[in-house]
Order: sequence, then C-alpha cells, then structure tokens
Amino acid sequence: MRRAALWSIKGLADTALPLFEAADRGRNFPLPEVIEPEITLPQMSERAGMHEDYRATGLSLNGHPVAFLREGLRKEGIVRCGDLPHLRDGRRIQLTGLVLMRQRPGTANGTMFVTIEDETGTANLIVWKDVQEKYRRPLLASPLMDCKGRLQKEGDVIHVVVLSLEDRAPLLQGSELLKARDFR
Repeated sequence: MRRAALWSIKGLADTALPLFEAADRGRNFPLPEVIEPEITLPQMSERAGMHEDYRATGLSLNGHPVAFLREGLRKEGIVRCGDLPHLRDGRRIQLTGLVLMRQRPGTANGTMFVTIEDETGTANLIVWKDVQEKYRRPLLASPLMDCKGRLQKEGDVIHVVVLSLEDRAPLLQGSELLKARDFR
C-alpha cells in the first residue's frame, strides 16, 4: 500500500505528466498545471510504523515486536525477560523473544548459548547438547523463539537452562521483520 501511494503521488501512472506536455509545447518554465496538489496520507498504525523501521534499519525506537504480542503471551503465562531478576532461582519459566545471537564456542564442549530479547530486556539461554539435537530446527532457524527452562541465578549472573524450544515466528507472519533482519 505504501508503494502504491508513493507511486500515485509521484505521478508515475501510465498517463503523460503535465511537465512533459509543457516542455513539448516549448515552454521554459513549469506552469501551474504541473504543480502537484498536496496529498495527505492516512497515519500508519504504531505496529506498521515499527515494521517499516525494522525494514529500513533493522531496529526501531518506536516499539518492539514482542510488545505487540505481550497480551497474548501474558495469557499463556510467559514471563518477560526484565522480570528474571525478581524470580526465584530454580523456578521453571517460559520466555518468548527475538533471537539476537547464537554461539557455540569450541571451549564449551558443545554447549550452545543463545541470547533472546523482548520489549523489557534480554535473557541468556544455555542449551545442552541433548536439547540441541531434539530442538535443532527452532534453535537454528527461528527468529522468534519460545523457551521453557529452569532459571539459574548466581549473584548478578542469570541464565535459563533450556528444557524445550518452540518456533514462534508464525506470530510475526505478514511482518516485514522476517525479511528485514537476518536473525540467524
């Protein structure tokens, strides 16, 4: 829709532009008939604006994709990353977030570390080898992942030891986010 509106505003339709007609008649200056009228487009929704930001730059200062999903996630009992410091060590939790980073250092004996992000912050996930094998597809391919695991806190260091993973990318269907960022 955005492109169609721009196309129309710029006068790139199949009809001849008045400027060219005026030039063909040997006029040196544009006449009033070639001045385009001012067009007022409807306002984009907050979500659409955030998607366009991600499409253009890979980030947005006007919202986070997970924030638009939060009400449904809350009903599913999914906690926010920003709430982890306030939860009890050892508690089983469920998080959903955009995947920021996946790494498997050579010194970690096959353990994978994943960082996910929601609108409140980040969470660091520890994924043991057996869980990696069982949930390989969402672990390696999903831009939006759901994680069930056990909260592990040692001082200020907080991790979630992953028990299961689920691809939640379908929640972003139709979103330019899937095309705008390389989440892998």
